[in-house]
Order: sequence, then C-alpha cells, then structure tokens
Amino acid sequence: MQAWKQHIKCGDLLMSKAGDNPVGELRSILPFLIVVSLLINILMLASPLYMLQVFDRVLTSHSIETLIFLSLLVLAALLVMGALDACRVTVFARFGDWLDRRISGKVLDAVINSAARPASRSTIQPLADIATVRQFLGSPSAGAIFDTPMVPIFVAAIWFLHPILGAVAAGSAALLAALAMANDFLSRGPGSSVSLSGAESQAFLETTVANADVVRTMGLQQRVVVNWAGMRDALSTQMLSVSTIVGVLGAVSKSIRLAVQAAILGAGAYLVIVRAITPGEMIAASILLGRALAPVETALSGWRQLVSARHAWKRLRALLESYRPADRSHALVDARGDLEIENVALRAAADRKPILQNVSFALEPGDTLGVIGDSAAGKSSLGRVLVGAWPPSAGSVRFDGAELAQWDPEALGNHVGYVPQSAALFPGTVRQNIARFRDVPFEAVMEAGRRAGCHEAILQLPDAYDTDVGHHGERLSGGQRQRVALARAVFGKPRLVVLDEPDANLDQAGHEALLRCLASLQSEDVTLVVIAHRRDLLSVCGKLLWLENGRVRAFGPTKDVIEFMGDHKKKHLRAVDGEAKQQWN
Repeated sequence: MQAWKQHIKCGDLLMSKAGDNPVGELRSILPFLIVVSLLINILMLASPLYMLQVFDRVLTSHSIETLIFLSLLVLAALLVMGALDACRVTVFARFGDWLDRRISGKVLDAVINSAARPASRSTIQPLADIATVRQFLGSPSAGAIFDTPMVPIFVAAIWFLHPILGAVAAGSAALLAALAMANDFLSRGPGSSVSLSGAESQAFLETTVANADVVRTMGLQQRVVVNWAGMRDALSTQMLSVSTIVGVLGAVSKSIRLAVQAAILGAGAYLVIVRAITPGEMIAASILLGRALAPVETALSGWRQLVSARHAWKRLRALLESYRPADRSHALVDARGDLEIENVALRAAADRKPILQNVSFALEPGDTLGVIGDSAAGKSSLGRVLVGAWPPSAGSVRFDGAELAQWDPEALGNHVGYVPQSAALFPGTVRQNIARFRDVPFEAVMEAGRRAGCHEAILQLPDAYDTDVGHHGERLSGGQRQRVALARAVFGKPRLVVLDEPDANLDQAGHEALLRCLASLQSEDVTLVVIAHRRDLLSVCGKLLWLENGRVRAFGPTKDVIEFMGDHKKKHLRAVDGEAKQQWN
C-alpha cells in the first residue's frame, strides 16, 4: 500500500510543477519518462538473465544457494521494475488529468467565442477531443511509444548471445517497424477523414435534436433520418477502410511475430546442436525477442487510437493557438452608459457580402434608440455587435470611451443586458437564469423580476422562482421564456440594455409589462436599444436608426426619421408609378 502511495506522490510531484502550456509541460516531464522507460526496459533483462543462469549454472551445479540468491535478485529487480512502471502509468494518468483541468476551460471559452462569430460552424467536438487525448494517455499505447525506442537494447542483448540470433531479431524488428510505417502512411488520410466526418455528423445531430419540434411538426423527420444515414454511411465506409488497414496489418504483424519466435527457437536449437550456444542462451534469446517486439505489436494494435489522439491533439493545438483570451486590463466599476459606434463593418466571411457597412452613431446615458428596417437589413447583427457578442470586422464599438474588447467580459456583463431574437434559457431554475447563475441574494432576483414585470407571473409557476425550466427552457411557454429573459437582462441594474424584438411571444399583459419596464429603465437613465416593428414600442424611443442592406439610411430623433421615411416611400412610389406608365405606353 505504501508503494502505491509513493507512485501517486511521484505523479503529484511532477504535475505540481505544471505551467499553463501543455506542450511545454509535456517537454518538462519527457526526460523523466525517458529515464524511467530506459530503467524499466533494462530491468526487464533480469528475467531472461535469470533463465540463462538457471539453465546454465543452477541445473548443472545443483546449487540450492545459487538458486535462492538468483531468485531473490530477480524478484527485487522485478519489484523495482513494477514500481517504476506504476510510476510511469501514474504520470501519464496525472498528465491526462492535468491536461483536462488546465485546457478544458480554455477550449470551452474558445468554442463559445468561435460559435459567437457570424456564420459559425463551431461544435463541441474540441471537448470530445480532450477526452480522446486523455483516453490515449491512459492506454498501453502511450507507454509503447516510450518502449519502442528501447528495442535496440534487446536486439543488442540477443546479438551479444550470438550474431545469428541478433540478425534474426534485427530483421524481425525492422520488418515490424516497416509495417508500422506502412500503417501510418495508409491510415493517415482515412483517419483524418473519419475525424472530420465524425465531427460533421455530431454537429448535424446536435442541430437536429435542438430543433426536434420543427423536425416533427414540419414533416422533416424522414428526410433528416435519410440525410443522417447518408452521413453515417460515408463515415462507416471511412471507418471500415481504417479498420481494414489496421486489422490486416495487425494480423500480418502477429503472424510475423509468431513466425520469428519459431525462427529464433529453430536457429537457437541449431546453434545448441553445433555447440555454439547453451540451451539457457537459446531460451533467453527467445524471451528477449518477445520483449523486443512487444511494444511494436502494442503500438500496431492500438494504432487506431493513436491516430485518433493525434488528430484530436492537432485540432486542439490549432484551436488553442488561435485562442486569444479577453483583455482584462480595464475593470468596469461604475459604468455610465455612453455608447459610440464608428464605421462598424461586419462580415460572415471575407468572400461574402458585408452584413453591416460603415455604421456610425452615438448614444448618451438615458437615450432610447429604436432600430428598424426590413428583414435581413442587419438589425439583429447590429444588436449582437453592440453587446460584444460579435466582434466587428472593422470599426470600433466604444462603451464609456473604451472599446468593448478592452473590458473584462465578466465586469462588462454586469453592466450590459441583452435579450436576443430567440430568447434561450439554460438548464436550471428560473432563479438561476435570472441571476445569470451567480450566487446572489434572493431579493436581488425578485427585484429583477419586478422590474421586468414578471414577478407575479413567476409566482404562478409550480415552484415559483425554483421552477426548473428544462433544456432550452422547454418547460416554459414562449411568452414565459421571453419574460424571464427580460428579467435576466435587467438583473443587476445594467447601464446598457439591448432588446431584439422583446415583444415576441408576449400576450397583452406581457406587452404592457414590457412597456412599464422600458419606462422604468428610461427613468434610471439606462441606455436602451430596442429592435422592433410595433409602433407602440417605437413610440417610447427618442431616436430611430433606419437600416437598409446593412447601411444606415437615417439616424436621428424619431419624428425626423419617420418623416424622412415617409418622404422616401412617396418618392419610391412615384418612381415605380412612372416606370409602370412608361411600360404601359
């Protein structure tokens, strides 16, 4: 028991010196793993040496004392080898645990940042990649990587017994190494395709499950199943290709190993007959050859796992290299609510039409801006840019004089409220969602409910504020989700609130509560941005921004913008009427 505690302490001691760079940390423990692997493989020579001495000395001399001494010696060597092997396994396990703990948060942060970009195809595959790498580190294949370079030690030991036996061992090792390289060459392309297709299939499933109600009600279920089956067929074909390559080469390597094992025994028997070696040396050579080829065969049998881990690690490295943590140099303590947008542009991709172009305007604390425009004019995209959900492709968004990217996201979030066009809730209770999953007094949560005008409605729920909303808020109606999302937006007295069609799914009572909430926010000099179509919502806005094809068509006092829109529509109608008359004539 004490020995196992020492093994665990060994892993803890190494990982306690860990930094934040996975590659750097792996390099720091690499010398330890190499030295330990070298010692393990040297101590493995104890068993064949024991066999050699027993056959050549003990059995001929009939010395019990020599047998006891050799047995105690080999037992001590094997115990030390076992302790070192356990220590190595512990280090691998601890490194996998350290890797999971250290980078999982960064990976999730990077996935969220990637998913928040326009037209993102980000999935949770990187989180599965962490598990893939960790599983590999806990497998025998990880140790085989360090044991394989030690093969020359055993080949040299066999060569020392006799050059012919050494030649057989060297030839078999070279043949298995060639098989390993062929395995890598043949499976690298299909293995990469399997990883990519698997990620796409997983993303398709996530989207399908998240929109299960649409799939069922609109008759899409069969088509979805057919499409997914097609993706799975392609994936299965690729997996079959990889499995076939690995399986065939694995079977070939096993056959070669058995054949070589027989060959070295045959060669050894011949050398014994001609009195070139002793029977003990023949048995020792057979054991040494088995040990020399074991790591190669282990690597071949676990090649698919190795390939998966390698691709997973490449994806993780690429993700982490592109990951830029938020600049937390500015701590937003007491926000005012000044908002300045200057020449903002937004693109989903470099080769696509801009979503927003040269958008500029400024708001002061207490201003209420209504954003209007046709569908696909860029209204919702502008809302996401204003709260920092989507970084602009060009231009700047300044909140209280500093760009959004310069603020600590956690501190900025305390002063920003946002209700997206699709008000999604997170698994948990109503209280947790309103409090943004922070540990705050219950009174603060109820205050947010009252400000949003939904306190009484929440009390009518089965467990009031402790009601579980379910996955994506599925246990609440659309109107209830919208009102809880509004309460979440106004929680903590934010200084900037952006509401994207906040009246969606609301009944008359909910709509009236929304108007009262807007009036309350205006009385507190909160900077408000309301994306809406209904006149009664726009009537509370002191300023209007008219977007058309991603450009600002008009910005200013509500009355002036409405008059400008009226004049524009009249001119447009006259132009259309003139064109019609010309075509008629």
